[in-house]
Amino acid sequence: MALVSGGDDVGVSACVVAAAVAGRRLGISTRVGRAFGGPVSAMALSFAASSTNLLPTDAPIVPAVRDLAVKFATPCLLLDADLGEICETSGPLLRVFVVAAALTTLASLAAWRLAAPSLRATLGSDAPGIAAALLAKNVGGGVNFIAVAKTCGVSPEAAATALAVDNVMALVYFPAVAAIAGSDYARGTGGARAVSDPTPPGALLEAVFAVLVVLVLAERLAPNAQLPAGTLLAVLGATVAPRKLRDSVAPAAANVADALLYVFFSAAGCAGGSIAACARAAGPPLFLFLGAAHARHRL
Repeated sequence: MALVSGGDDVGVSACVVAAAVAGRRLGISTRVGRAFGGPVSAMALSFAASSTNLLPTDAPIVPAVRDLAVKFATPCLLLDADLGEICETSGPLLRVFVVAAALTTLASLAAWRLAAPSLRATLGSDAPGIAAALLAKNVGGGVNFIAVAKTCGVSPEAAATALAVDNVMALVYFPAVAAIAGSDYARGTGGARAVSDPTPPGALLEAVFAVLVVLVLAERLAPNAQLPAGTLLAVLGATVAPRKLRDSVAPAAANVADALLYVFFSAAGCAGGSIAACARAAGPPLFLFLGAAHARHRL
């Protein structure tokens, strides 16, 4: 029996946030949680709850919460992305990143040619968007995956399945890379940052206001491509804003983004049985795509 009804917006939202809170704690305090990352742990908890009918799978508030979380979190994470400072301070690291990103793109294109027929057969119209989102994640992390998947209109079930498969693949790939490099391996949180510094209320309000300005402008300038437009505007704002203002707003925005990304992953897991069905069909093709991409990149 469900804990709340599908029409209980407040109750469903509370359950989604509860899974986000528990997932974050698991990602920090348990070995399994650290292996998969807090966001994926949150998604697993909400998936388990919806699969066992503890949570309704058709609550209309869930997609609204999911979409709002990613829409708001994306510019939050970019309010400190001063391009001038990045170019000045990154030095050789920027050149290494560009080369690695190019090689990852080429490897993913080659993997797509190999796995495209099976991906299209199981994911249908979601297949190109999932491949693009996984490429973006391998270049820049989990936030890139969310933004690209959202922009491409990927279904929540396909996105959740791809994230789960990618995290399983990472449990093999990253330790292998670390072993080859002869260094210790430490798994991160899958894109979200664990921010623990207290946030002054004034800075929090300024961060929320700055993000709302970005979202309003993005909606006006590009109503059909709000996430890419918001990304560009946030980076532009971070680049031209006074450093003192950016340094006070960006940490508060990072705290907001950290919380919202957990909520997004938790909401994504609420599809329950639909995700399980998608995983059974699309799991093998996704492993083929990721395996080929990682192997070709290493070669």
